[in-house]
Amino acid sequence: MLKYFSTLWKARDFAEANCLLQELLIVFDREAHQDGPGGDQYCVVNQEGIDHLDQMNWDYDIVEGWG
Repeated sequence: MLKYFSTLWKARDFAEANCLLQELLIVFDREAHQDGPGGDQYCVVNQEGIDHLDQMNWDYDIVEGWG
């Protein structure tokens, strides 16, 4: 799962509402940030999403974990 948000607060709300079902991380997607201001740059991911980002060699930083 890769679910993008424009603000950290929106990403936190989504992660908090959905973390009962699975462990989630909020990452800051540097690739999306470089695409321009105002873009969706905070991403809520599960383990499959992290695996996908790693396979694509995307630059990201883990911001928070939920679960």
